Amino acid sequence: MSEEMDLEELWEQVREALMDEDTTRSVWDAARKARPLALEDDRLVLGFAPEDMHYASYLTSTLNRPKVQNAVEAVLGRRVGIHTVEGATVQAWEGEKERQARREEVVASQLRERTAKAGTTEIWQHLYEEIGRTFRGVRDRRFPMNRAKMVGAALKQIKDSEQRARTDDPEGTEIHDKEINRAIDRIAVLAELPPTVVAIEYLRLRGGRG
Repeated sequence: MSEEMDLEELWEQVREALMDEDTTRSVWDAARKARPLALEDDRLVLGFAPEDMHYASYLTSTLNRPKVQNAVEAVLGRRVGIHTVEGATVQAWEGEKERQARREEVVASQLRERTAKAGTTEIWQHLYEEIGRTFRGVRDRRFPMNRAKMVGAALKQIKDSEQRARTDDPEGTEIHDKEINRAIDRIAVLAELPPTVVAIEYLRLRGGRG
């Protein structure tokens, strides 16, 4: 059957084909209440007036959906999905698509946020370990000049990590600031310096940006 067929004609033939399936009166009643709204993305969209929406479940249940698809395939010549919406007009379907697009964007945004946070968590954890390796790599930590060199190297590591983390997750300011302070505290302990002194040096290194 041609896909150019009028949707109303298509659904009329589907209703007739349903008679050949092992279906109940409830399915036939639901098919009469349904209005074909669109055939796109390999699915047939059926709309129901709000007061008739409860009929939709008769066509989409686990038992009946395959039978409806069989009837559609018998008329259309290919198998498509069945999608139902509340509202018996094309505008109802357009509204449903818009809502679905917004929901998908929210989900995608949440996924991007989780991915970014996972990436920055790895960045900060790597920094914490890197600072430890930096200080362990110098034998004579008792000498102030050696500790100063280690502090300088570690502060550069914080700066590089901060730049990567803020690029990956621009919205994670609170997390980034917390991790920077955590790294500064670690340097302070290893270098035997007051944390505020280390923080001041870090602000100088990144240009005084608070």
